[in-house]
Amino acid sequence: MEDPTSALFQLALGLTPPWRVEKLEFDPARHRLDLYLDFERGSRFACPECARAGCPVHDSTDKEWRHLNFFQHEAYLHARVPRVRCEDKAAKASETASRSRPVSTRARARNALTASSSSSDSSSRSALSKATLSGARPRLRNELAN
Repeated sequence: MEDPTSALFQLALGLTPPWRVEKLEFDPARHRLDLYLDFERGSRFACPECARAGCPVHDSTDKEWRHLNFFQHEAYLHARVPRVRCEDKAAKASETASRSRPVSTRARARNALTASSSSSDSSSRSALSKATLSGARPRLRNELAN
């Protein structure tokens, strides 16, 4: 069974398979939240140069991004970014973004989360997913999907 906290952050970040929240580290004294993202073993990605889908992972590099705050806590994303092996090309790093989500979409998700925690009806619970998926497409999700 999936951890509900990881599932919440996975939804808030707009991650889709093969990407997932691997672990969370929360330090309330430092007001810091670290989210560790990873992809499933054996996953395939699109080539960042020619967009050819289904390229195997050659290797990966660890990256860290400063994300928008989650409430009053600084948030950092850590991910193993894959380099793909494209047919007749050298290994290429999958392109990534330094920001993951526009502020307005995050605000809608936060407001939906607040509404769902104060009400028990199913429409409020689904408000988070609707708010998270609406609006501008997050750059990180698009880049990680490649």
